[in-house]
Amino acid sequence: MEDTISKHHYKVRSKIGIGGYSSVYLVFSERYQQSFAIKIIPIQQCKTSYDCEIQSLIGLNHPNIIKMYEHFKDDKFLYIVFDYCPNGSLMDEIDMKGKINEPRFLILFREVCTALRHCHSKNIAHHDMKPANVLLDKYGRCVLADFNLSQNGNMSQNFMGSRVFMAPEQVKMEIYDPLIADIWSLGVTLYMMAAGDVPWPLTTLDELDNAIIKGVIPFPPDLRPEIVKLISVMLNIDCSKRPTIDQILTMEVFPPQVPKYGSNRIIRRNEIPECDISGCKSPEIQKRLGMTVLSPIPSRRGIDGRRRRSNTLNVITIPKVTLSSVLTEDK
Repeated sequence: MEDTISKHHYKVRSKIGIGGYSSVYLVFSERYQQSFAIKIIPIQQCKTSYDCEIQSLIGLNHPNIIKMYEHFKDDKFLYIVFDYCPNGSLMDEIDMKGKINEPRFLILFREVCTALRHCHSKNIAHHDMKPANVLLDKYGRCVLADFNLSQNGNMSQNFMGSRVFMAPEQVKMEIYDPLIADIWSLGVTLYMMAAGDVPWPLTTLDELDNAIIKGVIPFPPDLRPEIVKLISVMLNIDCSKRPTIDQILTMEVFPPQVPKYGSNRIIRRNEIPECDISGCKSPEIQKRLGMTVLSPIPSRRGIDGRRRRSNTLNVITIPKVTLSSVLTEDK
């Protein structure tokens, strides 16, 4: 195994995960001088589900979906090289902290939804949506992973997956639409993020199955009605009444989007509020403080040949340092 990995210019650092059939190792690329994760699967398990995973990932390009860099085989194993996400998974965070506070879980949930929307737009179902398959990258962003059971979004008779996250139609062994079943699994995932636990009893398999089929959900009393409503419609036992991923993303439960940090844009002078920056008029101090630096766009000549002052400013965000350190150094 390590010989094959070495031939492709990777050094094994440690084992970081293990699944039903596969293991995941942290490796270091000598060629790119950075860390990656390699999933290693016994070759006898590669004829169906992992072929689907590779084909699915090749067709997906989204910031919240795990990126596959390459794959290779030897006589015993298939190797798939992915981005390394050092902050574990949503399941790790839930296990460690219990429920996630609402502002954070809504941001994370929207990231998962945008990733799943990209999949569904290509008629690809994840087919094993759960917190353990949502990784957190080095920036703390959600990354949807483990497409080992994904498939084209046609009606399915594939009943593999994690039982707790299966939709009623899967539990009843009915032919089902995997895109709609993904919405159910996403609803269970949101419930776990908001409540810190699964919504079903886990004492016996029969009790679990009965609870899923009946769709009776005990909600924590501190959940906002809007959150309860969102989870309830996603966990509707009538699959025809579940929302699509596009409909979920238009619901008012999500906080408003804000511009990304550091992005440049053009604004009008009358958009800038008056403020007192006495003592910080030095352009050098402004830059080092991380203040928003407003630079006029160069004036242009009119048709009469005279220069006109531009009424727009270019906004540039500068990295922040502490005020005390700047003022001390400036003396």
